[in-house]
Amino acid sequence: SPLHAAFRRTQLLFFFILGVVLTIGIAWTFFVARRITQPIGQLTQVVQRFAQGDLEANIPVQSRDEIGMLTADFNTMADDLRRHLRERQTNETLLAVGRLSASLVHDLRNPIEGLKLLSTELCKRIEPHRAEYEVADTIHQSVGRLSSLLTESLNFARLTHPVFLITNIATLADEALRDIRSSDVEIRKQYENNLPLAEVDAVQIKRVLSNILRNAVEACRQNPPELPGVVELHIHYDERHFDERRIRIEIADNGSGIAAEQAEKIFEPFFSTKPEGHGLGLSFARQILKNHGGELLLTSEVGKGTRFIAVIPIAQKQRGEKGNHE
Repeated sequence: SPLHAAFRRTQLLFFFILGVVLTIGIAWTFFVARRITQPIGQLTQVVQRFAQGDLEANIPVQSRDEIGMLTADFNTMADDLRRHLRERQTNETLLAVGRLSASLVHDLRNPIEGLKLLSTELCKRIEPHRAEYEVADTIHQSVGRLSSLLTESLNFARLTHPVFLITNIATLADEALRDIRSSDVEIRKQYENNLPLAEVDAVQIKRVLSNILRNAVEACRQNPPELPGVVELHIHYDERHFDERRIRIEIADNGSGIAAEQAEKIFEPFFSTKPEGHGLGLSFARQILKNHGGELLLTSEVGKGTRFIAVIPIAQKQRGEKGNHE
């Protein structure tokens, strides 16, 4: 009958709609479950790789929900762990260098200095146009590099706790500038007015500034003739830290810059971007600043230059040894 046919059509339409709803529900449930289980599975795999010693693994953040926040937190934790392990490895290497230097420097210092004097005298006695002069000059340069390496190693061996004195950081910077031969590189300095005195080890901080300034000047000397070398030295308050008064020293050059993969290793002992470099100076500088409760940072861009940022607390909190105030 017409009533029965209408009821039948309604019944079929109901089951059809119910089937469509169930299909969509199942598909949506599967989709949501996959969005949840897949990131959790990736996170589980990376955690297992971490447990097995693979510390370079990272997980791409694909969402902004709780899973995405958990992934971002894990990546942050992994980055902190890698940085901590690198610093620990660097410190262990520095200790090993110090022990090795202390044991070798006494036996090597006098012979190397004797060779340096002999090679210098040999270069003076041979005419520059003679073939023997090139050999003598090569010996002189090699002995000079060896002597410089020994000096850097000796600095590591003598890296003791800083003796803090009330010191003018601007005066230390000026003294470091006078030690740098930079007639071919322009140095622009800018010191904030009325900088307070800081409680630092003057000898060590001056050594840090001299090392970084020397590196900046040498980087500018590699510029093409049409790009004059410029080094900027700025000293001012570090306004980002309100819990502790700090002085911020920035040394920037317009040299060729440092590639990102090299910048990550620049503070590691024995790593250097210069063919004749020893790779100890910047490690030494960072360790000194850490002993002062400060830090040494680096920003660089290939083709535009490099900027070193040294941050030093004005007052020390039971670090090192107290000296007599100047």
